[in-house]
Amino acid sequence: MRCVNAIYIPNDKEEQFYTLRLIKADCCDESLRLEGAVFDLYKKENNRCGYSPVLKGLHTDKNGEVFIENLSAGRYKLLERQAPASYVICNKSGWIFDINPCVADDMMNVDMMIYNCRDGCFFYM
Repeated sequence: MRCVNAIYIPNDKEEQFYTLRLIKADCCDESLRLEGAVFDLYKKENNRCGYSPVLKGLHTDKNGEVFIENLSAGRYKLLERQAPASYVICNKSGWIFDINPCVADDMMNVDMMIYNCRDGCFFYM
């Protein structure tokens, strides 16, 4: 499991919300987007062990994408429950990542790309 960390810069503005675009693609051909992957999203609760469910059953569409809106800043865990046809789940412990102003663009969007090979995978955020 690879953790992607960023430095959090606090501000005095009202709470901001972000949109996560998850992109699932083949590792040998990035233009080949993978439909049919199913993910669950969890959020780390402040000062608590473990993660609480946010959304379950997120399916990648024909473009290999899932858009998750209205996420507050914080640490999240993404678990793949079902791999696309002809692929295997490559990271059964999930991906941990932070959403905060340091990783979001000016439009409050965060992209996370997960590449799957038929025998493994990696991701880039």
